[in-house]
Amino acid sequence: MSDFADSDEEEEEEDEIEGLTWKEWYEGNDRQRNVREHFMSCFYKYLLHAEGGLMSEEQTMLHVRQVHKVINALDAEGDDLTCLIRNQCMDIWEHFCAPRLRKKLITGNTIKTYLRSLEIFAKFVEKGLIYNPELISTSQKQLLISLQTRLPDYKKAIHRRTAHETTTRDVDESYTALEPKDLRELENSELAKTAIKLIGLSIENHVLTRSEFTTVRDFLIVTTLYENASRPGPLENAKLKRFHQAVYTPEKKRYTILVDEHKTTRHQGPAELTVDERLYGYLKIYVNYIRPAFCGLRD
Repeated sequence: MSDFADSDEEEEEEDEIEGLTWKEWYEGNDRQRNVREHFMSCFYKYLLHAEGGLMSEEQTMLHVRQVHKVINALDAEGDDLTCLIRNQCMDIWEHFCAPRLRKKLITGNTIKTYLRSLEIFAKFVEKGLIYNPELISTSQKQLLISLQTRLPDYKKAIHRRTAHETTTRDVDESYTALEPKDLRELENSELAKTAIKLIGLSIENHVLTRSEFTTVRDFLIVTTLYENASRPGPLENAKLKRFHQAVYTPEKKRYTILVDEHKTTRHQGPAELTVDERLYGYLKIYVNYIRPAFCGLRD
């Protein structure tokens, strides 16, 4: 039986609250908000500030929503941060982490991302900036600050217990991965030869026709699918912004592109698309020279 959750049994994420998007809600006026809401709103603003690392809106929303979810999971009806420090903060493990791992609702790696968000929140509390310090006692503050040194132990424990999940998935995928000869056959096809020629022409100010655009696009899609063991879900949901944030690994000579939203995001976390230097170069030309003529720059 698989060690991965087959489905996410937690409640679906709400896109809006009180008629506002979460972004609008966190940015809004918090005069009428309770202690919990005040801290979540201030945490959001802190992460966007230099004190919080000047995080992108995507990173900021991820961390704030994850902390908010943990708090609400521990005490849905509460209006403060008491649930985080209850039982010397050990309720975080007992009532959030452990049940989800035991029931396989989400993977160990995803749990670790929640814990990382809590660590960042603890650092925010320690700095004492942006939020109203009168809303939290000294003892509560010290307990929250202690999470910075305690949560890494939780993450290590989770890694020891769940490291086999990633190994199992990698082994399973290796059986379905396409062979190098498959890639060579694709590269020698007429589609590939035509597409590569058009990619070269595009950086010489040649404006592609709609038909030529489709040829290049289809070639890049198929090639990327081949290099990622034919898993189409992540590719279909890849965002332009994430492409520009691709991380290069010199040892492997490959680029990794994160995909935040895909079929198993909620219990396996972001997916990864990897491409070699040559394909990344083709994709970059497509993004910078070819695509803008047919799509909006932000599409």
